[in-house]
Amino acid sequence: MNAPARIHIDNAIYPKKAVVDAKAAFAPYADFQAVPDGGGIVLTIKVKQAYISDRRQIFLEFMNYLLDRSIQLSAEKEES
Repeated sequence: MNAPARIHIDNAIYPKKAVVDAKAAFAPYADFQAVPDGGGIVLTIKVKQAYISDRRQIFLEFMNYLLDRSIQLSAEKEES
């Protein structure tokens, strides 16, 4: 089964640039759709058929990448 995952991403925690960077990094593995929702977005992630057996891992690694990138951007902002 390849049901898409939907998550709410709060832009106060995850900057838009972090979301864009994470989507770009994982574009070979999944398709993404972002819909504005208040102070954030609802992100739909659908793993590409070739990687369906790794669906859970791809989703979790995407979220980890997103969190890491958010922290990097926050640290860079504080150094400026």
